[in-house]
Amino acid sequence: MILLSICIPTFNRAKFLGDSLQSVVDAISLEDRQLFEIVISNNASTDRTLELVKEFEQTYPQLIWKVINQDSNIGPINVSVVSTYATGRFIWIISDDDLVVTQTFRRIVAILKNDTSLSGLIINYAPFKNSIRQAKKPVFKSKSQVFDKDNLLAFLGTQITFLSIIIFRRELSSRILSPEKLEGSISQSYLFLEVIWHDNIYYLEDNALFVRGHNSGGYNFYNVFIIEFEALLDFAKNLGFSRESIDICRKKNLVFLLRFTLSAKINNLNRNFEIDYKLASHLIIKNYSWTFISIFTIIILAIPDKVFGLFYGFIFRLKKIFPEMY
Repeated sequence: MILLSICIPTFNRAKFLGDSLQSVVDAISLEDRQLFEIVISNNASTDRTLELVKEFEQTYPQLIWKVINQDSNIGPINVSVVSTYATGRFIWIISDDDLVVTQTFRRIVAILKNDTSLSGLIINYAPFKNSIRQAKKPVFKSKSQVFDKDNLLAFLGTQITFLSIIIFRRELSSRILSPEKLEGSISQSYLFLEVIWHDNIYYLEDNALFVRGHNSGGYNFYNVFIIEFEALLDFAKNLGFSRESIDICRKKNLVFLLRFTLSAKINNLNRNFEIDYKLASHLIIKNYSWTFISIFTIIILAIPDKVFGLFYGFIFRLKKIFPEMY
């Protein structure tokens, strides 16, 4: 019986997919190989994804591969649809540019084997930009623990949009979501909420994934993480999550918006994301109460990129000249 289905939705990411698949292959011990299947849903890629996957199948025939080549591009729902092809007791959907950490993976397997009552597992991750040697510290700071649904929602905040950090029992994803829930850029988050609605989710503090940062885009950031995120919280409310946990999640999302706004100004990330600053300010005013964070976010949004760049450069130079002042 297959214990874990490692599911990878992919589209035109051959340059990253090879590293991701190699990390998965390296993490699976030969003596346990029959416990896993690698499920890939290729979303009608036009690069060499198909050839790359065939190369891995031929190089590692001792592993169980299940490759689905979509006839046409089915859009973002490929992220959720990939799980429908899985047959394992547990499902782990990871991005096609994520790297699995071998040592932690084997801890995960031991947990899944031994805890028969477990509904799911939240894993920690560390972002990196160019090389994992320059990876940041793991995102979550709390120690390993078991969560109930409301505490988990409050703990995760905006991270409910990141499906790679949850491993869950296959039967928990059996509910078919309505078509409108599958059209947005964070459609996978509805599946995430469906899963964590069930209690007995264990959080493992060890870093299990290296995640390539600033490697997605092509959408209006504030439209997704305010309008679509608020729709997601409405879904959480309808599921039955407490108002308190939803409010905490919303507050954490506002902090996330501020951090992204600063990062976009500093690193010129708007090359990867569409950012309508006027729309963003309107959405923040409409959806968030007047707090220091919301006001500061709007102020940062209003500063022209070039002006902010000059100001940031000046502060950066001061930090080098007078490090004791900062």
